[in-house]
Amino acid sequence: MPSHQIHIGIGQELNKYYNFDKDLFYLGCILPDLGENHFISHFKKNHREYDYERFINNYYDKNNPVIVGYLVHILSDDYFNKYVRKNHYLHDDKLYGIKYQGKVFYGTPREVTDKKQAGFYDYEHYLLNNKKIPKLDYVDLQKLTKIKECSYDDKYIKEYIDTHNELIKKDDYEITYEIFTFDELDKLYKGSIEYIKKYLDNLNNKLENNK
Repeated sequence: MPSHQIHIGIGQELNKYYNFDKDLFYLGCILPDLGENHFISHFKKNHREYDYERFINNYYDKNNPVIVGYLVHILSDDYFNKYVRKNHYLHDDKLYGIKYQGKVFYGTPREVTDKKQAGFYDYEHYLLNNKKIPKLDYVDLQKLTKIKECSYDDKYIKEYIDTHNELIKKDDYEITYEIFTFDELDKLYKGSIEYIKKYLDNLNNKLENNK
């Protein structure tokens, strides 16, 4: 799954089209990862599939920045993970692996996932080093739309905002591009933004036509 700062970066690019309250929207874009049970908060059907229909039917409101941001997060995870499964993952009943730069790493599912995430962190570090990630401001948590599948602690969200704002102050994060190349990550990032924009526009048009 993309890192939090990648999620926020995606939200920032999408908000150029939608002009939501930025702090509520960006917080929505990371909210599923702040839930206590990630499987439930991500509306997962199983290890690979997401239940978009259930989320949309129960919560979707095209004018609600938190709800739209929440959906953006799930769409981003799905887009990135499908790409990696198709282009990099190797697995059968006994072996799990990830192909990278002409090599293959085999390990437990957790170890392979950690390799993938390390590759995504390279792009997060590129975004941070180049000051492409915005600061988060505190929001009135009473305005944060409640989603029963995503239970979280208000204090933790405030602490998370502080941690994020410390992260973006640095511009010397190490980047190795060991797993994915920069061009691959950049194409994936920009492709996800185009995909999500198209998905949201189609969804909004469909719901409008069904009124």
